[in-house]
Amino acid sequence: MRNITYLRLLPISDAQLNLVPGLFPSLERFFINCRGTQSDTIDITPLSKIDGIQISIGDASGVIGLEQFDPAAVRLYPRPRTAST
Repeated sequence: MRNITYLRLLPISDAQLNLVPGLFPSLERFFINCRGTQSDTIDITPLSKIDGIQISIGDASGVIGLEQFDPAAVRLYPRPRTAST
């Protein structure tokens, strides 16, 4: 699966993201839709092992591991809201 550069994941339980770097080492873009997951929080720390990856995360209440990435590398949908927006 070394030729796969884009992956879309719609997990219904634990996404086991620790397996992704080994299975998809050439991954450039990764979209994770958390709407159907049982957990409110997703840990993207294992994805930091893939150089230059762009990550989009949908419908996650919390994301662990954001500090491992450049701010432009991870997009959250819907975007986090502040008191003024």
